[in-house]
Amino acid sequence: MNRILATVPHYLSKSEPYQLGVVVRDLAQSMAAYGEIFGISQWRETAINYRARFRDEIGQVVKRNAFARLGDLSLEMVEPKVG
Repeated sequence: MNRILATVPHYLSKSEPYQLGVVVRDLAQSMAAYGEIFGISQWRETAINYRARFRDEIGQVVKRNAFARLGDLSLEMVEPKVG
């Protein structure tokens, strides 16, 4: 974790991050890659599908998420499908 924080600009390093979100094209492939890189073996997956409104547009939001713990850091991956 300290190696990662060493690359953070000084004005952001006054407090440690508690969550990191990453948008990915392929959730399964990304979970495998991040799992191997960071030694993550347990993921919690969710699938989300709901109608949403943004300004005057109503549409469908479909995405898959995966969550894991990396020490004190919460890692979230998002694979957008629709919306």
